[in-house]
Amino acid sequence: MTEKPLLSVILPVYNGEKYIDTIIEAFKNQTYKDFELIFIDDGSADGSYEKIHGYIGKTDFPIILRKQENKGVSAARNNGVKAASGKYIAFVDCDDDIVGDYVETLRDAEDSRFDVFVFQSLMTEENAAVTPKITNKNIRKLSRYEMLERFISDPTAFGVVNLFIDRDFYAKNSFEFREGYKYYEDYDFLYRIFSITDNILFSEYQMYFYIRRKNSAMARFIPDRLSCLTIIEELKPFIASNAPEFLPLFEKWAAARIYWSIMWQASLAFGVKDALRFAKRAYIKQQMRKLKDYPSKKVRLSSRLFSVSPPLFVLSAKFLGKTRSKIEKSDIEAFAKYFDNRPKKILVYGMTENRGGIESYIMNVYRNLGNKKMIFDFLTDWETMAFETEVKENGSKVFHIPAKSRSLVRHQKAIAKILKDHKEYRTVYFNILNAGAVFSMIPCFIRKRNIVVHSHNSSDSNMRLHNLCKLPLNVIAKKKLACSKPAAVYMFGKKALVKEKVKIINNAINVSDYTFSPSVREEKRDELNITDNFSLIHVGRMSAEKNPIFIIDIFSSVSVADPTATLLYVGKGSLEEEIKEHAKDIGVFDRIKFLGMRSDIPQLLQAADVFLLPSLFEGLPISLLEAQAADLPCFVSDNVSKEAKVTDRVSFLSVLSPPDIWAAQIINAKDAERKNREKEFFDKGYDIKREADRVVEILNKI
Repeated sequence: MTEKPLLSVILPVYNGEKYIDTIIEAFKNQTYKDFELIFIDDGSADGSYEKIHGYIGKTDFPIILRKQENKGVSAARNNGVKAASGKYIAFVDCDDDIVGDYVETLRDAEDSRFDVFVFQSLMTEENAAVTPKITNKNIRKLSRYEMLERFISDPTAFGVVNLFIDRDFYAKNSFEFREGYKYYEDYDFLYRIFSITDNILFSEYQMYFYIRRKNSAMARFIPDRLSCLTIIEELKPFIASNAPEFLPLFEKWAAARIYWSIMWQASLAFGVKDALRFAKRAYIKQQMRKLKDYPSKKVRLSSRLFSVSPPLFVLSAKFLGKTRSKIEKSDIEAFAKYFDNRPKKILVYGMTENRGGIESYIMNVYRNLGNKKMIFDFLTDWETMAFETEVKENGSKVFHIPAKSRSLVRHQKAIAKILKDHKEYRTVYFNILNAGAVFSMIPCFIRKRNIVVHSHNSSDSNMRLHNLCKLPLNVIAKKKLACSKPAAVYMFGKKALVKEKVKIINNAINVSDYTFSPSVREEKRDELNITDNFSLIHVGRMSAEKNPIFIIDIFSSVSVADPTATLLYVGKGSLEEEIKEHAKDIGVFDRIKFLGMRSDIPQLLQAADVFLLPSLFEGLPISLLEAQAADLPCFVSDNVSKEAKVTDRVSFLSVLSPPDIWAAQIINAKDAERKNREKEFFDKGYDIKREADRVVEILNKI
């Protein structure tokens, strides 16, 4: 054998003493012996470690033995890889078996220079003769898409024990097994490894014997079977990045196929009545619908049967599986705690393509959900959604639906279908500016979902529509929230506020993100080339309610008094061209930096000297809170709720006052000294962690 072996075989061991002799004998009988065995004892309580140790130095191939505290098979495999020195890596379970030319087959394929070599296994019963039924050694090359489609069409045909993997390829891509899961951890590993290479060899040869034993972990039906479904959700960003053409099929079948398997096992583990209770609580029916055209005939037909009659599915599984499936009887009550403690999924409406006030509020809450056992998924009628990449990377779903303005019927049908397919969304959380959003709530009301309405405005340009829709909105809203008292009265009426039927949720922020820093200010001003300029900033949609033409007029008056003045205009919207044309007409266009949508608002606020918000109407603007957290002098219209004044830096002026009156006060605020305002925000209830807790508490009580 060469100094570095051809193959490193990693064997996790947990209380496997009685299988050690057999598996080592299988490797002694190999026709080609250029390999090393790496045993990882996973905290065994029997004599596994001593048994393996007794073989060291007594075989014509190296045996490496490592011991770890009991952490599971994934941790054992990860530790085994670290100890490997072979050109290729393979994983073998110590209670299984292999063919005699297992290593020789690898040697013969080596000239093909693959990243992954996939072969087949044969499932056999304990004490049965182990002879492969398929011995065809023909090898062909598959692309990642061919392999992924093959895997998703029959996931039980493959496991990590069906692979030879190039160790350099493994190390280059930093592969690791997900630790902490007892079931389906193979799926995560296989989807990742198949998604990242087109250099895959495939053989039908059954080189591995999976021996089905009594009392194995796979025979126990316990809640851990379901908890690992999070693996599939968390894989989506990886698939989207590395195998985007496969993503639609993955979203359609990957989780659904596991649900099918779980329901089959539940049918064997429970009585009929308990199996049906389990199906209802696990939302099995909506998953079965996705499998109506699945490649496997057994899965396809049985999933259709479930859609027609769940009891018939359960009875069929009991009849067909009683001899072939070794599932122990289980108690449905063991799953009650899992179902009761699983994260509540909330469908959130109100996100647009703009990084505006509502979007910032939702994201502030979203980022502070932490371990509060709640998941936000999103419903948007925009083609793109602000922060979409971030929420998807965190495992949240984003559903894009037709806009009401294009087709109200299609809009409502899309919402109805999502709710039909996703029974887990018992609550839909609407963050809105106008009661006209009630048209989006109607499908939720018909499908008996809990509707939470959060008002983020105190007036609107379309008050006719708003007033027409207020009554039905108030009837169907189960819970009413508002960002301020004026926003509560505007959406729900004064009586609702007086009777405390509306909860005021402060538009809180993460103040530390905005706390003034001289170094950040200097760096951002250098980047914007405004080092010596007196800089005003406005953050908001380019829409009528923000009074954008007046913003330009105020800035024009400021620039007359201070020729160094620069306006940082952050945002986009329907009035963008009109605003720019007006700036050109009055000769200040070249002194305005139209920055569009930005993700660096905290740094831009640090760079500015004054914040400007002469809105015609507002709820409780997040941008004003952010500006105060950065300790900017803030000049805002008296239409803005006085609740938004957290610090002494806020000056309220009338939008009826001429621009030069605004400009005079702004000029007087030059060179204001800035300080940390965190305590004031906390004392006045604008700490995001506290307000996020309040939102979660309200949503959890519904």
